[in-house]
Amino acid sequence: MHDKKISVEEVERYQPKFDEGLSLEQVSSRMEQGLSNKTDVIVGKSTWEILRTSVLTFFNILLFIIAGVMIYANVNSPELPWYHGLFFVIILLSNIIIGLYQDLKAKHLMKKMKLITSPEVIAIRENKEFKLRPDEVVLDDILFLSASDQIVADATVLDGEAYVNESLLTGESVNVLKKVGDSIFSGTYVVSGKCYAKVEKVGKDNYIETIAIKAKSVKRNPSHIVKSLKKLF
Repeated sequence: MHDKKISVEEVERYQPKFDEGLSLEQVSSRMEQGLSNKTDVIVGKSTWEILRTSVLTFFNILLFIIAGVMIYANVNSPELPWYHGLFFVIILLSNIIIGLYQDLKAKHLMKKMKLITSPEVIAIRENKEFKLRPDEVVLDDILFLSASDQIVADATVLDGEAYVNESLLTGESVNVLKKVGDSIFSGTYVVSGKCYAKVEKVGKDNYIETIAIKAKSVKRNPSHIVKSLKKLF
């Protein structure tokens, strides 16, 4: 086990031929260096964290307590209906519901970004084809990709041509032709054609992982309603 993963810049890069691939010794070396496609990055907040940060805030709890006191006072006052003066609760609940919807939707989209659905990938090693799990792929591996295969790591095409669907990353539904020298990215998939590609990034260094990490770090700004209520309070 390794306490620290070596960065790509610190290691010797292999230049295997597309039809030969890495040797098993080179693969073992990459595993020892921690340069496999395994990642422990947790994307987004848990559902409980979203509920806690959106609902169980000091400000919300305080307003609900005030609303409870007002309801109690109104119930004990024959001149006033129980809901008198509670219009702010409608605004508060609306803001909470909108916030929950936005956070849960963001969580769902981030899960889609992270999702690698391919159960296996074909890698060329020592002139043979090996069927691997995505987390068994290592830096500089040669991947053989054909129609319906999902790309599990950022790579560069070494031989062949393939049309790739990049809608998950770009939002564009038009398939992109990838030729020798072109980059392909994890999370996309091959629509047609065949190609051999060399893995350039693995794990959290993959482009889709960097997007997910950045998305996780973005915090939703308080709405104008919340700011106004705070000033009013």
